[in-house]
Amino acid sequence: MVIRLEIERLILRAPRLSDVDNFLEGLNNKNLLKNITPFLYPIKKDDFLDVIKDTIKEWKSKYKSNYIFAIELKSKKKVIGEVSLSCVRKKHGTAEIGSWLNQKY
Repeated sequence: MVIRLEIERLILRAPRLSDVDNFLEGLNNKNLLKNITPFLYPIKKDDFLDVIKDTIKEWKSKYKSNYIFAIELKSKKKVIGEVSLSCVRKKHGTAEIGSWLNQKY
């Protein structure tokens, strides 16, 4: 199942491998990373490509427990952050939520 949410200025969608540079631009910020686990500054491109690949596999999985959305700024066609639902427990109706935005936006 593909989930895509679109509003006037933003699109929430599954991450793509082509998003890696946009993600790294936003994430390679010491102030931001001190609040986000499990990343250490600076994040290396090859390491983050593995993260995106795992995220793409999760989206294709029939039994998801995590939903990670890229936040795309429509006017620039650029990923400026992420919002995620993790540890989704459908049986209990619970999940954890997290988000971050590139400090420029």
